[in-house]
Amino acid sequence: MYESMIKKTRMIQFPSSKKYEEARVFIGSTFDQVVARWLRNIFWRHFSSSSTKTDDFGAALRKNFSKNEFLALHRQVPNATVSPTGSLESRHRFGNADNLFDRVRAEVKERKTAKKDRKTFCGHCGKHKDAGVKLQTCSLCRSINYCDATCQRDHWKSGHKTDCVSFKQPPFAKNFDPSDRADVPWPYDPIFAQGNEDGLGVWLTTSGSLSSLLQQAFEPVDNEGCDKAHPLGPPSFQRWAKIGPTRDGREVGPETKKFLGPSLLSLRVMVQNRRKDGKVVLVKAAQTAVTVAGIIKDALLPDDKEVAIFNKSANGIECMTVPPWTDYNGQRRVAILEINGVEAPKGGFGADGEYKIPSPPTGDSWGRVLQWNMPRFLLAPGDFAVFRIQYRLGDGDVWQTYPEIMTRFVNCIVQCEVLQPKSQAPNDSAWIKEARRSTRLPNLENVVLVGYADFDYVKEYYRPYFDEDSDVWAKERLGGRAEMANDLISSMGPTFLKATMSSLTPEKRAEFVKNLDTMGFDVERSLRES
Repeated sequence: MYESMIKKTRMIQFPSSKKYEEARVFIGSTFDQVVARWLRNIFWRHFSSSSTKTDDFGAALRKNFSKNEFLALHRQVPNATVSPTGSLESRHRFGNADNLFDRVRAEVKERKTAKKDRKTFCGHCGKHKDAGVKLQTCSLCRSINYCDATCQRDHWKSGHKTDCVSFKQPPFAKNFDPSDRADVPWPYDPIFAQGNEDGLGVWLTTSGSLSSLLQQAFEPVDNEGCDKAHPLGPPSFQRWAKIGPTRDGREVGPETKKFLGPSLLSLRVMVQNRRKDGKVVLVKAAQTAVTVAGIIKDALLPDDKEVAIFNKSANGIECMTVPPWTDYNGQRRVAILEINGVEAPKGGFGADGEYKIPSPPTGDSWGRVLQWNMPRFLLAPGDFAVFRIQYRLGDGDVWQTYPEIMTRFVNCIVQCEVLQPKSQAPNDSAWIKEARRSTRLPNLENVVLVGYADFDYVKEYYRPYFDEDSDVWAKERLGGRAEMANDLISSMGPTFLKATMSSLTPEKRAEFVKNLDTMGFDVERSLRES
């Protein structure tokens, strides 16, 4: 039911002005959050086992209903008309949505300007480049530009040499942006863990969602924002979770939360080769493990617990190290997002409802990839890659948010090998063939690249979540766009849900309420309180 409501909400037609095009893409699943986060704020207080775990279990509210039933929303949405196709159109302003789109568009513009500025001024003298002039980039770190060779040489002597080899700054990337937001003093992509070893560096951040919720198990790793083909997820997920028409007799109950609830910790990892000996490195991204506090172990499913490694830290705290999640289709949840600034293609749901991973791309950057589905790739000095990984560390109940998991995060571990072939120049590609051949030979030069959590930084980043609530955290760390989304949620969420409930037949409504009640969720009480 919940997902149907979300899908129908996407039928709303906002003014088709060009100024909304980028905002429409950038905002992603805002309306998922409109309903889902309102449900969290109002409903979850009766559903959660702890007062600090107050995030939405949106997938509990899933039920198809027709377009005509959705039009019941029209009676409760001011300033709206029904289009000939049966969708809602805003006459003037759709609550706070118009303002939110303006805010998103402004943020897109700010981010583009900031990225452009970083690439158009000299990192040494601060001078902006002249029109038609291309700045020189440090070929080893790719994190700073210079107006000429003199500035680059002077900056190297005055401190960049130390910064470069110490991995002080990550390279410029499209899917990893550590620059500060314009309206709050926090980055778009906070670096929660980092480290370097033997000329290799690693940086780690989270998925970048507006929500504090973990992801659901059927959300793809390479394309988090894509629409789901079925409100209950793909057929293979339904069979695994034993829900929907193929649930094999499983009754709806508390156990359902483990499958439908927020459970996937989604992380983005950047790795770069800054070796000065010219040697190429093989990065085994699919083997990247993370270590977290052992208190989370009860959230693991039996199969996941079998592959976890348990140990104790130096001060006696139990920890567990887990690999990327291998899902219900046997797919390891790791995907390459970009190499050297060139973005990878994204997959999508097919006609059969199953998710189709994209085909391996071609081109200069992608010759470095040895294995696409279980990512392994080569990096020459100066090369970098960003990949996303999902770990099943949540249970949809006690452990269901990023703050809860990340404040218990210890490190990430990336397995690498140093190969003998050397890249002689930035544009030299002959090394790729030789490096590919060398991966078939025994290699004893292994590097265990560890990114250690910055505990104080992580604690401060999520402090408003624990001291206040998730909305205050979103406002103070994610800025005005999150604050406006919260206002939109407060004003529109109850309307959507009430209209949806009223559209159900008495029998369907009773079944819906009963199922949620079985999971400890008093939906009618929550509606009254709203």
